[in-house]
Amino acid sequence: MKKLVAKQSLIISAIVLVVLAIGAVCFDRFVLKLSLVKSLRHYYPLAVSYKLADEKCEFNPRYNPAITTLPHRNFIAHAGGAILKDAQGQPQTYTYTNSKEALLQSLQEGFSFIELDLMLDNAGGIFAAHDYKHFYSLIGKEVQGDEALTAPSKQEILESKIHGFLTPLVAESITQIFQSYPHAYLVTDKLNNFAAIKAQLPFTQRILIEVFSLRGYYQAKQMGLKPMLSTSDIALAKALRIPMVATHTSTISKNPQLAQEYIEQGGCIMAFSSNEKDFIERHKDKSATMFYTDYFDINANDCKLEHSRCKTY
Repeated sequence: MKKLVAKQSLIISAIVLVVLAIGAVCFDRFVLKLSLVKSLRHYYPLAVSYKLADEKCEFNPRYNPAITTLPHRNFIAHAGGAILKDAQGQPQTYTYTNSKEALLQSLQEGFSFIELDLMLDNAGGIFAAHDYKHFYSLIGKEVQGDEALTAPSKQEILESKIHGFLTPLVAESITQIFQSYPHAYLVTDKLNNFAAIKAQLPFTQRILIEVFSLRGYYQAKQMGLKPMLSTSDIALAKALRIPMVATHTSTISKNPQLAQEYIEQGGCIMAFSSNEKDFIERHKDKSATMFYTDYFDINANDCKLEHSRCKTY
């Protein structure tokens, strides 16, 4: 009799544990849903409709085999791509220039995707720069305090040279170049003023915009743009059926299986950043779709610099 009672107690305890576990999962999902509703507000119905639509990434060859004909589809030239010579033609490495010369060099090398950091000048015009303070340092202007956070004028941008010999990009020159290369895509960073992007860069079907919140993502979708959610939460993107994410290389290193499942589901992962051949080969078309790179030679399939400098970061 005692054995029977003990056995029944164990069974009851096991049932209670299962019920508690199921309740915990349901509660977590309930809390997640509430937090999503709160963060998205009136975009929540839109998020639900996009999830039900189960959109696939147009750059995923599993679902769009035609994309395999796009040259060097796995690479994004980071901040325009690195410049490896100075004004006199001597070896020198310049990254994050976001310059006209860097953009043209990457296009001529065969890149189909080029990333530019975008900011607004003091009149609301788009220009390419990582941030105001960094731009001032590149053009050799010393700034103090709040001035480092103040937008330059368009005239100052046009009259300046980056590192003394490279040309800054503004909306008009960006547009002119991309219209001359109709196969190429602009990948943006920093700027989430979607109205400015749509108004000033009239080739939005070839612009991938990195966005930094779910609300921003659905706002951009509603405006007919092509957003990539910047996140390390691949599980959330997978659950919401968000087809494009930008994430740090550490995300795919920590959980390559989840990244692979997301891509197999129809997503694309744009991983920043790597100049390392082994890393790229290990993850390419498995746990990452594209790689932001500074000085990876996409034609020779190797880093342009000595291998000790070819890092994943």
